Amino acid sequence: MCWTVRDPLFVRLEVFVMLGSDVSSLSTPAATAAAKGLSIVVPAYNEAASLAALHQRICDLAKVLRQRYGLGCEVVYVDDDSGDATHSIACTLPASSVDVQVISLSRNFGKEAVLMAGLDYARRGAVLFMDGDGQHPPALIEQLASHWIEGGYDVVYTAKAHRDNESLLRRLSVHGFYALINWGARQKIPEDAGDFRLLSPRAVAALRQLPERNRFLKGSASWIGFRQIRVDYEPAPRAHGVATFSLMRLLGLSIEGLTSFSMVPLRFASLLGVPLATAAFLFGLWISWEVWTAGKQVPGNPSLVVGLMTIGGVQLIMIGIVGEYIGKILSELKARPIYFVAEHSEKQFAVEGRVSASERTAAELKLGATREMHINEVGHAIHQTTGAASGRRCPACGAIEPVAGDEPIWPIAWRCPRCAYVVPQAEGIPMFAPELANTASGFDPEAFDTVAQFEAGHFWFVARNRLIVGLVNRFFPRARSFMEIGCGTGFVLRAIAGSREWDRLVGSELHPAGLVHAKKHLPSKVEFVQMDARDLPAESIFDLTGAFDVVEHIADDEAVLKGLRAATKSGGGTIITAPQHPWLWSRADEIFHHQRRYRRGELETKLRSNGFEVLFSSSFTSLLLPLLMASRLKPRKASAIEDVYEYKLNPIINGLLRGILEAEVRMALAGVRWPAGGSRVVVGRAT
Repeated sequence: MCWTVRDPLFVRLEVFVMLGSDVSSLSTPAATAAAKGLSIVVPAYNEAASLAALHQRICDLAKVLRQRYGLGCEVVYVDDDSGDATHSIACTLPASSVDVQVISLSRNFGKEAVLMAGLDYARRGAVLFMDGDGQHPPALIEQLASHWIEGGYDVVYTAKAHRDNESLLRRLSVHGFYALINWGARQKIPEDAGDFRLLSPRAVAALRQLPERNRFLKGSASWIGFRQIRVDYEPAPRAHGVATFSLMRLLGLSIEGLTSFSMVPLRFASLLGVPLATAAFLFGLWISWEVWTAGKQVPGNPSLVVGLMTIGGVQLIMIGIVGEYIGKILSELKARPIYFVAEHSEKQFAVEGRVSASERTAAELKLGATREMHINEVGHAIHQTTGAASGRRCPACGAIEPVAGDEPIWPIAWRCPRCAYVVPQAEGIPMFAPELANTASGFDPEAFDTVAQFEAGHFWFVARNRLIVGLVNRFFPRARSFMEIGCGTGFVLRAIAGSREWDRLVGSELHPAGLVHAKKHLPSKVEFVQMDARDLPAESIFDLTGAFDVVEHIADDEAVLKGLRAATKSGGGTIITAPQHPWLWSRADEIFHHQRRYRRGELETKLRSNGFEVLFSSSFTSLLLPLLMASRLKPRKASAIEDVYEYKLNPIINGLLRGILEAEVRMALAGVRWPAGGSRVVVGRAT
């Protein structure tokens, strides 16, 4: 898509925006597919009686897949707040030939939310969904996997071979539902297809990028496209108990699917007006004919009442249909989490020693025998490999020392065990680049107090904090360690620290004056360190890193991104914000010693070239872009931060602008990607 704007000099600019997502790098040819592994997601609700037998069948099948394809497997059991012992039994299931994760939700969120929880927590490449009642035969998994590995299919879905054992009414209802939802649809949803399906790594990546809260997996898995194949099967009878899906729940799911993937109900509302108007016109002609030819008067009250009741009933139905869509819009705008996890546990078969090293796949051998696992929102494992380069790095000799337990990453007066280098310190802060402290260009160390006053209530800083915290919670809800590069006054770090419980928080800054200021306003458990952002003394320590309006100050910004990748665990992430559009350059950029404003796609390209996969990218301050452009029309002669006109605002105007930006942030967190704006925010995953 091309957006045309004009800068203050009335130069025509073309801003091109990629509105799609490139997942081509995740394609899995037969030679590499098995190395990705397979996650089997099993939703469970009151399945205590059948869970153990199902698990044993899955373990037996996993051994077959390992022998045939070298495919490593894990099982993710998601308990939807069962009323029986489902969760406790799931926690006792052995990790004999598969890794086992057990997730318990805080309440009953419904099957669609359970499936998404399993998708988020799956840490293998491909994902397979199957029910926990035993009706989806585990023996069929081998056939589904062969279509993926050998056939190259991205979506392998199953469908009932027949419905002979169902009532006529149910068969007609199902057929009518699929006919209605597929009427006029560009991408058809296969009839009789169930949730029992396998998704390749790139199909999983595509599905995770769909931002909607109201989910309908059958439709979403079809909508993403790619190569798909159908496998017919006959469901086995339930091993225990009875189905918990009542008629009303099935009806609710049908309505959810219709309103998520079809405009037919709204079109029906429009089209129904035509026959009603035609019928009313013909009825009027008939009455006129009766009067003119036979002189017969039609009784007024009955015909009037019937007409009003008909029209009134139709109007109420149409209002109800429109209300369903409006309700979905409201739900999406509120952007509430789809689920909450109350408990999460995991077992790894390699840890328990049930499988020898020779039996493990090449991918598992690469990861090592033991791993620390965290899971981010997009479902990739954040791991720390035993024996790999992970820990604090000596700036003198480059040696890497593992960090144990809760000890600080960089203790005061830390001494390198290899070369005996001792890190100097000042005011209780380790100094890794003391020669650059207070002398390097890019920012005035005396300005931190002034900046802190601006940040406290300024609409832009407050809205940016909301955006950053929202992205952290959306993409990395299980990250437990975080480091901010260029933390300045600690304004952003304070917001992140208050968003959840963290195991480790680190703020780094080139200028000690900023660290001293931040240290006064943050909890004592936060670790502060003075360092050069181009040379981070850390390797694979953090689940999440961030640089918020920092990289534009540094000429060699790619050195910063390279360091962020080195400090971030594989599968972890980073969040970067920076000013964009060179045509928005102003005196304020000069006051703050900016080296650049980023061009379209420039920051994303640099992230990819330094080992990150871009998960999210959007402009920020987009709704205020006209005001930003207008503010640059009149030359300004500001000479210091205190004089920067953009930060001196009337409280009423500041409150109004804050409301506008907060609305923009809500929409961005709901999935809207703004094409142009004063800043750019990019979320990346370490590959």
